[in-house]
Amino acid sequence: GRLVQQQRQKIMEYYEKKEKQVELQRKIQRSNMQNQGRLQCLKARDEHVKSVLNEARSNLSKISADRNRYPPILKGLILQSLHYLIIKNLKYYYLFLQISHKQFNNSTSFFIFVFRVFFQLLEKQVLIRCRKNDAELVEQLLPECIEELQKAWGDTSQVVIDNDQYLSPENAGGVELLARNGKIRVSSTLESRLDLIADQIVPHIRTALFGPNPNRKFFD
Repeated sequence: GRLVQQQRQKIMEYYEKKEKQVELQRKIQRSNMQNQGRLQCLKARDEHVKSVLNEARSNLSKISADRNRYPPILKGLILQSLHYLIIKNLKYYYLFLQISHKQFNNSTSFFIFVFRVFFQLLEKQVLIRCRKNDAELVEQLLPECIEELQKAWGDTSQVVIDNDQYLSPENAGGVELLARNGKIRVSSTLESRLDLIADQIVPHIRTALFGPNPNRKFFD
């Protein structure tokens, strides 16, 4: 009877072990299916968001086609690009001034040096590249842009339209600025601006399409 009891106990332990293995496999399978479902859902959402951005990108050409709406937008893009060139130079000159400050014996000579550096912030020659069919409009807007630049910084740049190379006709609009023989390039096309803000607005697009995410606490 004792031997039978031992064998019975072994059989029970064997089947208990099998049941645990089966239950574990079920949990793993259930978890895998849930993860696959989540991934498919996220993929579908990403594709939907991309389709929204692609639709917005395809509608950019409508902006440049609107002759009442496009000129002020184009002017803003040109001005922002010119200001960006100055701000970009300002970062480098700020570091340069920090290093150079120790080399001056008095504040007067350093102030004169800073004054000279300030007027070097503006790029003296800037090449502006646009679509061929926008060249005439850009030429009309440039005097206003240069005048506003001079009011803001007390100096101006020589901005020339690149008549040798234009932006692609497939481009929706905007401009591209080049300085220092092409070493500095600032893209202010409509496509580049959309790409720039896409990362910032995607969370808001997701919220508008799918509702707020309870697990998301920050949007910055």
